[in-house]
Amino acid sequence: VILGVDETAVMNELEAMEEAHRNIIDERYRVIIYRRFLQSPPAPNWAIGQELGYARTRFQELVNLACLAFAENYRNGELVDFA
Repeated sequence: VILGVDETAVMNELEAMEEAHRNIIDERYRVIIYRRFLQSPPAPNWAIGQELGYARTRFQELVNLACLAFAENYRNGELVDFA
């Protein structure tokens, strides 16, 4: 434990995030999640949208769907409230 952080817990979390990302079926969603949230530094939305060929409104819809796809895949959907 360094600085009060459990390294095993951190590694488990990273593995869960990588698995959730890997299990996203739609390639566009995987690109969005990786470029916006996982790469360092993250790419701005306008750059990713331009790269994928989408206008701002449609791209924002894709970002929302990509985040939902990630949440559904992360730890068997524990981030999603189906209520």
